[in-house]
Amino acid sequence: MNADEENISEIKGYLFIQSVKSFQQNERKDSFDEFFEPSTAQASYAGKGWYKITHLIPDGEFVKIAAERDAIRVDAKFNTVKNVPHGDNGSYEINGGSLASKGTFLNVSRKQRNDLNFLASDNADLARFFLCHSHSLKNGVPFLRWRIVLRDFSN
Repeated sequence: MNADEENISEIKGYLFIQSVKSFQQNERKDSFDEFFEPSTAQASYAGKGWYKITHLIPDGEFVKIAAERDAIRVDAKFNTVKNVPHGDNGSYEINGGSLASKGTFLNVSRKQRNDLNFLASDNADLARFFLCHSHSLKNGVPFLRWRIVLRDFSN
């Protein structure tokens, strides 16, 4: 295995977080098709500002993840099997940056690779795609929209 193959096998996934307000105002800075025609190569997740997931630990129906970028650290635990209305879908903590907060996931939705722009040049080994919304009452960060792509893992 060469160095590039080894590096690819270490990628656990990527996540992108934005406020629901900025998403609703159409500030989609993460949209892959924004700069690329469908016939051209697509940008990578890391190249579009997604956080690289450095740790991924399955925990029953949940998965624990950790990600870092630009002195911002994200730790989260969310349900990968089912959405629990008004129940425990997991929690998160963001340290650093304008979205620094702690909160809970209101919902978790499993998606297909081609949903919600989950298309990038580096997604061949990524098999699980999620859209989540979270809520926090601290630091003025009420609602966040999360897009998460993960390597396949066994429970």
